[in-house]
Amino acid sequence: MTEPGRAIVLGAGIAGLCAARVLSDRFDEVLVQDRDELPDGPLDRKLLPQGPFVHVLLGRGQALLDRWFPGLDAALADHGAPRMDWARDSRVFHLGAWMPRFDSDIVVRTSPRAVLEFAVRSQLLALPNVRVIDRARAVAPLGDRAGITGVRCDDGTEHLGTLVVDATGRASKSPDWLEGLGLGRPGTTTVKPATAYATRLFKAPAAQLGFRCMYLMPQGPAQPRSDLIYPIEGGRWGVNLFAYDGSPLPADEDFFAFAASLARPDLHDALLQAEPVSEVRRYKNAGNRRVHFDEIARWPSGFAVIVAASCALNPVYGQGMTLAAMGAELLERELGRRGRFDARRFQRRLTRLQAGPWEMSTIEDLRWSSTTGRQGPKARAAQRYTDRVHRAAQTDLSLYRVLAHVIHLARPATDLVKPWAAWRTLRANPTSAAGAVQREGVGA
Repeated sequence: MTEPGRAIVLGAGIAGLCAARVLSDRFDEVLVQDRDELPDGPLDRKLLPQGPFVHVLLGRGQALLDRWFPGLDAALADHGAPRMDWARDSRVFHLGAWMPRFDSDIVVRTSPRAVLEFAVRSQLLALPNVRVIDRARAVAPLGDRAGITGVRCDDGTEHLGTLVVDATGRASKSPDWLEGLGLGRPGTTTVKPATAYATRLFKAPAAQLGFRCMYLMPQGPAQPRSDLIYPIEGGRWGVNLFAYDGSPLPADEDFFAFAASLARPDLHDALLQAEPVSEVRRYKNAGNRRVHFDEIARWPSGFAVIVAASCALNPVYGQGMTLAAMGAELLERELGRRGRFDARRFQRRLTRLQAGPWEMSTIEDLRWSSTTGRQGPKARAAQRYTDRVHRAAQTDLSLYRVLAHVIHLARPATDLVKPWAAWRTLRANPTSAAGAVQREGVGA
């Protein structure tokens, strides 16, 4: 049942598109604004500098998008995006061994971000009460400290709305707006690793290589490099290389040499059978940033800030788009409550929702001495326990099933410290698991 009035969403990335979709069920009109020029096709956006980086949508995010956009799977198939069971079709190497492979419900369509974003935007625009305006940047809120009633854009136009949702990501001006309204400025926590990463596209070989997706994870301080390779549309591979210690990334001619320096030769051997079809694109990590909007005691009505404007994570773990969808799911639940939407309550519950993925990302980043941030006893203990979970899961399929769903944000990380999981983790011999898997060929 819709509410009278208009909802305004600032930002037409995945977070904004998902928010607009859930708002379309509650408001007469939804207006989406973006400062970028939105392409009429699956093309990279000019103001999204990491757009060409090969993104990953985790299983939880895929399931939410499929629910909100019933035609999305067919649209992605039409674009040639492959469908895969992540747990069955992926080879994952970590801490000296291949992880098990099994049939699962973690099913995703793999595609570049531009393809996914265009397919979602097209589905959204098919709704009669949704409108998108591009090249429009909101520069100031309308209203006062009691409530926000709209936005003023850089061209002088004003748009009134019952609810304004900030989905502008790292570029968000919401802290400035709140401070300008006399409500105070939220604090910010930053954990920034020296990670750098690179992307290159390859034409995949016709030969069967025993995997569809392969992830060689970093093996600790002695091997602070990793890679991810998975199929995308047009019979191509997206290949990402990561350096966690701040070492320089390769130019085009050094891409194969970097791949050869990894913990195993599998990626390098696979690339020797493939053909490069793009240049190497290199990126520096933007790090993890959390804005503590829950600290604002008097939150204005009619205003909500969602990820990644409130919580932006290290892109190398692939959580960003899925966490954005989860934030929209929370918005959907809060809008569906009886009575008026409580923006302050939403903001506080969003903080709790983001806590788990934040811990997962920052605890991993704090392993590296080059990371800017506080490494305390709690983080070190979590790192040791996480390593034991991974080693135990190499030979314990029940435990790995839970771990895989935690990685894909389909289950909370706290499931891994429940009594049964802790018992299976701590009873495992951490020194023999890797050898056992290698001998038995599990996951090969």
